[in-house]
Order: sequence, then structure tokens, then C-alpha cells
Amino acid sequence: MKLTELFDNYYDKLTGGKGDHLKPQDVDKSELIVGIYVEMEHTNDPMIACSIALDHLAEVEDYYARLVKCGLVDEPKALKYAHKLLNIK
Repeated sequence: MKLTELFDNYYDKLTGGKGDHLKPQDVDKSELIVGIYVEMEHTNDPMIACSIALDHLAEVEDYYARLVKCGLVDEPKALKYAHKLLNIK
């Protein structure tokens, strides 16, 4: 599933999180893309990864930029998109 399809067809598969009231369109798209790739370490389901990322972004709007800057992200795709979309070197 492409991320654009996921955004258009999103539904919360993990209810009870702080981001339950959010949709992908409600947060910074670049942060969310990086977040999905980070959270894929926990699941093979991009919809669940999106739900986890939205929960984090509901609390801190630049959560994934902060993780990358602190050196806490090691997923290759997440780092690729962090450098490209968030302009983090």
C-alpha cells in the first residue's frame, strides 16, 4: 500500500491512543511519513504504524525530527525520509 492510499483510506486500528482524534491530514505530512517508517519496527501493518505515529505526534508535533536529531532512529527508510523531508543531516 502506498502512503497516499493509506492517508486516503486511514482508519484507526489501535483505539485508545492519544491520537485517536487525529487523521493523517491533521499533522505534518513529513513527520508522519518518517513516523510510519520508524514505527514499522513494531508491525508489518502500515495502518497500525500510522496509528502509533499519530499517537506520538498528538503529544509532540515534531516527535520524529527530535528522535532523529538525538540519534535514536536507525531504520534506513526512516532516516532516508528524515534527511529528505525534514532536512535533517
